[in-house]
Formats: sequence, C-alpha cells, structure tokens
Amino acid sequence: MNIETLKVFKDLIETGSFSKAAEMNYISQSAVSQQIKKLEFIFRTRLFIKKENGLQLTEPGKIFYNSSRKIVTIYNDTISGIKKDIALKNNEKLKVEAIYSAGIYVIGDYIKDFLNSNPYTQIDLQYKKYNEILDDIEKNRADFGFVACGASERKNISGIYLKEEEMVLIAPINGAPHGGEISTKEISSFKLVLFDKCSPSRKYIEKALKDKKVKINVTMEMDNIEAIKATVISGAGVSIVPSSCVRPEEPDYKYKVYRFSDMKITRPIYMVYNKKRKMSSSASAFLNKMLERKRIGLEAKVNAF
Repeated sequence: MNIETLKVFKDLIETGSFSKAAEMNYISQSAVSQQIKKLEFIFRTRLFIKKENGLQLTEPGKIFYNSSRKIVTIYNDTISGIKKDIALKNNEKLKVEAIYSAGIYVIGDYIKDFLNSNPYTQIDLQYKKYNEILDDIEKNRADFGFVACGASERKNISGIYLKEEEMVLIAPINGAPHGGEISTKEISSFKLVLFDKCSPSRKYIEKALKDKKVKINVTMEMDNIEAIKATVISGAGVSIVPSSCVRPEEPDYKYKVYRFSDMKITRPIYMVYNKKRKMSSSASAFLNKMLERKRIGLEAKVNAF
C-alpha cells in the first residue's frame, strides 16, 4: 500500500465517481477499480457500497477514509514545503515559448496543471514564430517550446507529441454558406486568409488540401491567429484555423464556423526541448508532467475503443 493508493481512495469517496478519481490521479478507471479491489482484499472487507446517489462508506471504510485523508494531507504539506524551500533557494524560473495560437488557446491547461503541483516555480511565457522557438531551444535561450505540425529534425531537439487539434473553416457572417458543414471542394471558390508561408501549419493545411486535389486562392497571409480572425470578420475572406481558437464566449465572435464534411483536417501539437541541455529540477518536473499528460491522453484513446 502506498500514498498514491490512499489518495485514489480518498478522491473516489469525495467525488463519488470512478472516472473523476481516475482523471484526478492520471490513471485509467480500470486502475482505480484494481486499487480498490486490492485494498478490500488486504482488509478482507468491503470499504463502501454503491448506491444510486453515490458511494456509502462501511464502518471499516469510514475509518480507512479518515486515516487516508489525514495521511494524504500530511504528505502533500510535506512535499509542498520541500518544493517551496528548494524553489526559494534556487529562485528557479522556466522560460517557455509557444507559437501564438498554441500559447493563447492550448497550453494554458498544461501550465496550470504543472503549477498546481509546483506552485513556487516561476514561468516566463513568450509567443514567437516556429523557427524562432527552435533557435532559442537549440541555443539554450528557452527551456521548452510548444509548436504545431511536427517536431524539429534538428539534431539536439526532441519533441513530445501532446494532442491533435481539429481544423475548421471560419467565414464572415454576411454572405456565409448555410449549415454547419462544408466540403473541401468548396474552398476553391473562396478567398483564403492563411498563416504565412513559413508556418508549418500553413504547409500542413496546403498538403491536406493538395491530397484532396483542392485548388486554393490565397489572397492574404498573416503571422498570428488573432490577425487572421480579425481579417475574416472584416469580410476580406475565409480561413482555416484550429478549433481551439474558436471561442463563442469571445466578445468579437462575429464569424461562422464550419467543420469539413468530407475529411477531418487536424494538426498535431508538440512540446520541444534541447535533449543535450542539463535540466534544473523544475525543468525536469515540467518535462515529467508533460510525459504524464501524454500517457493519460494515450490511455484515454485506448479506453475510448
């Protein structure tokens, strides 16, 4: 029995949900079930009973839950105190860079997740272009970078695949086609506003459309997602953007969004770092957290099938 098992049990009882307990501990639901079965095997008794409105602790379960809660609290306070002491002594700071669209709309959850367990580490986040990020990683001017559409082939740079982003078409409200879907063949009739030619996302989109033998008419190029959205809103054309950048709650949400009916265009998001660089304790913790998130994402895909 270890601290992790006590925390899983505590989270399960407090949430009343196997899926939420699994998510909170970055494990699968089956792993939660296995740990509970192991606990009940060790104690040779039921720790809770499933009810329609949740989980009801047995008397042994109440004793074990109260003890688990105290032990987990002591453990967390101890780890937090040690991390705070180390961070204050070392004044550790991480420099993280990201392409604009990933930095604004994607990596916030990743950084928040890291800071929840490493609250005393400072993060300096800057938005840069793809090649600028790779240059800074290669020359040790940044600890980590978040990019889209492929990790670098540069010798000393490694990449961790994090997720796929679906690409959608956005069009100005006035004169926009009806419905919520559009075929890629229809794109040839529009004026396109895309990322600049040096952007991997631009190359990725063009390759996907070329494979479908779709001719495109690019009339404007922009170097960041907000400029593209503003241009579309002005009525100058349509664009293909990551779905994560489409936020209905935004005050300037004045465009229509279409998914592609005949194919699914996605772009991968990667975190890159210099594999030759000696990492600080905070950098190592950040890397491990991203690897953990990647593992959970892969488990979720497996469980979905």
